[in-house]
Amino acid sequence: MSDAARISVLLVALAVLLAAHVRRRGEEYEPDERPTTTRLLLEVLRSNPVAVVLTALYVVVVVVAESTGVLVAAAACAVVVAGSASRAQRVFRNRGIERDQFLMAASITFLVLMTLCGVWAMFEHLAEAPRISMVVPWGVGLVVWIGAETVLRRRAA
Repeated sequence: MSDAARISVLLVALAVLLAAHVRRRGEEYEPDERPTTTRLLLEVLRSNPVAVVLTALYVVVVVVAESTGVLVAAAACAVVVAGSASRAQRVFRNRGIERDQFLMAASITFLVLMTLCGVWAMFEHLAEAPRISMVVPWGVGLVVWIGAETVLRRRAA
């Protein structure tokens, strides 16, 4: 798959995710008090900057990584760490159901990733399976985390 196709798929996935969040945020308001879609989108982006940061990071890495290597990797790591720290800070500032949902989703994601990494490590070591890129567990973890948070939020609603 070409770089342009990867970026396009990621941007479409982000757009679908943002549309779902905007729709859910709009349902929280009474019909006559509902803000405009643009305002709802801005609220979603302010409350979930990690998705925006990760998408921008991915685009930068795919487009520029071949030419600058280590510098781009260092900058990308800084953005990922800052985004994760920002998300954690906002979650731990809150008390109540949102915090519990985040911690439960993070726990589920950790257990799934550790299980999958352990299983694949056994296949690599004992069955001479090919090594996989670290992008695979990261992508799986992101999908599991988003799925777990979505399920937990719907269950709580």
